[in-house]
Amino acid sequence: MTLIIGAECQDGIVLGSDRRLRRGEEVEHEDKIFQMNNSIIGCVGLTGIRDDFLLIMSSEIARIRPRSLYELKVIVEDVVNDLSDRYRGRLGPGEEQIEAILGGLEYLNSGNAKLYHVIGGYAESIRFLCIGHGSPYATSISKFLYRRDASVEEMAKMITFTIAWVAEDIDASVGGKPQVLIAKNENPSVETLEDNIVEEMEIKAKEMKNKLKDIIKL
Repeated sequence: MTLIIGAECQDGIVLGSDRRLRRGEEVEHEDKIFQMNNSIIGCVGLTGIRDDFLLIMSSEIARIRPRSLYELKVIVEDVVNDLSDRYRGRLGPGEEQIEAILGGLEYLNSGNAKLYHVIGGYAESIRFLCIGHGSPYATSISKFLYRRDASVEEMAKMITFTIAWVAEDIDASVGGKPQVLIAKNENPSVETLEDNIVEEMEIKAKEMKNKLKDIIKL
């Protein structure tokens, strides 16, 4: 029940997600992207495994005290691998899988911002990616909107629009007000996209859905 989108821009990175989450039989709305040691991380997978991932990550960061995004990436790889190994065989095929997008400055307090995709205990540098249940729907539209030469502000709007587009009536497992975080090059402070801009993009997504028939003249 998740959609997370990460994008590298000319002046930084943007990470956005929906907020719909299932705990047992209850559907809740919570943040899915978290700040850790001057980095941003979002992960998809069973809620219980995701909760374990966040707890272990906090403990490992405190123990190892990484000084670069690369060192932090190695920690994420190990935690994802260990959790996948632990639950493989206890759950249905593929249910043990946890997947994450990690972003931050190269040296955590300085440098250019980068993104990593972590899956199966392996990470690779990425420029743009959608993960989670809603990713096929998001990719089908965002691939036409993504521009690496865009600013983080422009890309934050695009990601918000895409999440709002997929939410509710296209993928019922995706929902809630989009959460969008921004990390600019050489700036260790993470910014949150303002609520008024999020609401503006939600309105635009709804308007575009209503105009589709007119656009293609049906």
